[in-house]
Amino acid sequence: PSMNCPISPDGVPMRNEIIQIGAAKTDQSLNIIDTLRLNIRLEKGRILSEHVMRLTSLTPNALKDGLPFPAAYEQFQQWTQDVPCILTWGSDDLRSSNLAFYGLETLPQKWYDAQRIYRYRLNGTVIKSSLSSAMEHFGIVPDRPLHDALNDAYLSAQVCQHLDVASALPLYYQMPTGPRLMNKLRARSV
Repeated sequence: PSMNCPISPDGVPMRNEIIQIGAAKTDQSLNIIDTLRLNIRLEKGRILSEHVMRLTSLTPNALKDGLPFPAAYEQFQQWTQDVPCILTWGSDDLRSSNLAFYGLETLPQKWYDAQRIYRYRLNGTVIKSSLSSAMEHFGIVPDRPLHDALNDAYLSAQVCQHLDVASALPLYYQMPTGPRLMNKLRARSV
């Protein structure tokens, strides 16, 4: 918050700069078959905050040697070219200001929020739907630290193995989202 966010030549601000891309590619049964981790160089000399360094265990040196975002995104595009859809944990990955900042198009695959599917599968009974709480719900013991993009993707894939994602996807756009889900829960409790 103490730093001004970069503004593109077209006037697009880049808030919440992506510093790492992590992904776990799965087969039809959601077994992990490949992984990808890309560190991304910070734009315009920005530096990591102490909070982000503590949370992610990333260092300025790790990012200094990272790729520029457009090159990392191109590598991610190539890596995902044969996948039919992309699951994320939360909807933040779907609204990247980084893409707009660099004038890049979103990937052509359909994107789905696995957190939304998790809440739906549990019939709206889960209010806290962090990745760690979902792992706890399914008895998944983390074998790697959270808040690393690859580790979070890997652990999200493990949670998705418990969700019957294939049968949830046709219903995805009828599933309540955050505020709609909260209103539905309040209506039930009255």
